[in-house]
Amino acid sequence: MLETVPSEHSVDWKTVDELVPGYPRLAGEMQNIPELAIFRRFGALNARNLLYLQHDLKNLEDRLKLFEYFDSVSGSGERPMYSKDSQKLRESALNGDSKQWELVLEIRKKLKEYNKTLIQQHILHNIKEPGKWDSADIMKFIFSPGCMNDPFTGSEKYIWGRPNDPRHEAGDLIALRSRLKEDKFSHFVATYAIHPLDWMVGRDKKGTVLYSNKSVLKITYWMNGVIASLVPILCIWVLQSIDTLGGRIGAIAAFNLLIAACMQTFTDAKRPEVFAVVAAFTAVQVVFVGQALDDIKEVRPADNAVFNTTCSC
Repeated sequence: MLETVPSEHSVDWKTVDELVPGYPRLAGEMQNIPELAIFRRFGALNARNLLYLQHDLKNLEDRLKLFEYFDSVSGSGERPMYSKDSQKLRESALNGDSKQWELVLEIRKKLKEYNKTLIQQHILHNIKEPGKWDSADIMKFIFSPGCMNDPFTGSEKYIWGRPNDPRHEAGDLIALRSRLKEDKFSHFVATYAIHPLDWMVGRDKKGTVLYSNKSVLKITYWMNGVIASLVPILCIWVLQSIDTLGGRIGAIAAFNLLIAACMQTFTDAKRPEVFAVVAAFTAVQVVFVGQALDDIKEVRPADNAVFNTTCSC
């Protein structure tokens, strides 16, 4: 008996367009937020697999050494030539003695599998772990009543963790796309500061509020630009307002520390670059202070005359 297919006019498409809770909806969330594409590495299982392949290869290697030795000391046929002429080894089947060559082919196949697995493991171990908040977000999405409301019933139910029990976690999770770490400040905002924003903006909204990583980085880029523009102006204003040379030298030292701290926080500059920028900024400040001292001498010639008289004495 054929099932009756419902007419498209009788279907509530708003409901159909919503992905079914479980694997479909979780996959859709991973598509919307790639940082939530978090999976287990299965490090122990992969290590076991490599160990088993390694064991098999070691046994095959030992067997090959025995075949090579016995063939080399054999006095029959062309067997002593197998270690000196690979073509004769390949054609050994024609002489009814292909054991060594068959073993070589078996080793070749096993080596290919072993090397491929080894490279895959190298790649897997270089994939970064998920961020702290991304791990919390995917668990919240799975178990929150406003999202999927704990739909899984299989053995993978708690792979991403158990609510209110952070110890219950696989421990070898990897993120296919980890958070961008443009600089320490952007990383801090994208990782930590976004959750207070979610509490303020998203507390009156139903479901999950999404914040794009690119949007967060745009905000931090603008903030970096504003700070980079204000620091030199602040430096000039402070140096202009200080009359004593010792005070200006102290201000220069303070602004050098500020510039170094800003570069470490708001950029991904390397150490040589930090030294170069601080040195250049110091030179600019020294030139400004020198020019300011010349201006003071021109404005107050009487003081300058007294200074010269004192010096001549």
